[in-house]
Amino acid sequence: MQIKALVTSDIARTFTQFVSGIAFASLIAGAPQIAAAQTTSAGAAPPDFAPAMIEHMHKMRRYKDPERGVEHIPNVIERFRVDHDPKGAIASFQPNGATFTANNAFFKDMGTNGRSCFTCHRPENAWGVSARDVSE
Repeated sequence: MQIKALVTSDIARTFTQFVSGIAFASLIAGAPQIAAAQTTSAGAAPPDFAPAMIEHMHKMRRYKDPERGVEHIPNVIERFRVDHDPKGAIASFQPNGATFTANNAFFKDMGTNGRSCFTCHRPENAWGVSARDVSE
């Protein structure tokens, strides 16, 4: 009887450890991940497109825009998003997970007109530029 109790307690302990391991792994795997665009290594060179983008942004300062109030930027851009329009739907998917906008330059006002890249490059336009939205 004593051997049976020891075997049962060993099985229970092993099962508990197994379930705990699965729960821990699920917790780690399911935790929100920071998008790759937000990480940089110390001393990393700017990307190849950066000088041209910065030059373009400086040139755009000469065009004054009418005041439109504060731009609403969401705290998080979801990993998968579907937007509908009169012609159907468009989706965007970020393989590295959701993007937290607070520390991402794409969502920062980097000029004098109160705009960020997000002002024109919207997820509902496949992160491109819509003539209708730019004209507004």
